[in-house]
Amino acid sequence: MKNFPIILIIVLISMNITYTSPLYSENTTDSTKEYSDKRLGSFVENGQTYFRLFAPDAVAVLLITFSTLDDSIGVETQMIPDENGVWEIKLDGEKYGLYYGYKVRQKKRKFPEPICIDPYSKAVATFNTYMNPGRSIVIKEGDYNWEGMSGFRETGGPYYL
Repeated sequence: MKNFPIILIIVLISMNITYTSPLYSENTTDSTKEYSDKRLGSFVENGQTYFRLFAPDAVAVLLITFSTLDDSIGVETQMIPDENGVWEIKLDGEKYGLYYGYKVRQKKRKFPEPICIDPYSKAVATFNTYMNPGRSIVIKEGDYNWEGMSGFRETGGPYYL
């Protein structure tokens, strides 16, 4: 029996929010890596798609991109850290609809890294299976019409579809 994907899309109430990393000081190895004013998550600007993740304790971060939700193997791209622990990469083109995740390598981890969703993503897709692998999705911000929505409720935070 084939598993059908369940797509969960999380859209923030105000799409004009600029994401910045929270103050981060617990368990860091370098107390100077506490904050960044950079916009985090995935977003498109000037014909390029940016990916940024705040991970000050990581020794490496890989962006994994997938053509479809069904892909189990993606394209790995090494991200580059800045001085504040924000890992980033930009891809040419507007990559709306691209599925992606991250592999975050840490010093003491001895087993393969799982592919993690972007904690700053605005949309997520997953399967309804035991391991339910999740993928973040690059979406066009401010492009969703909430008029006429029925059966959905405002939770005081993101909307869940």
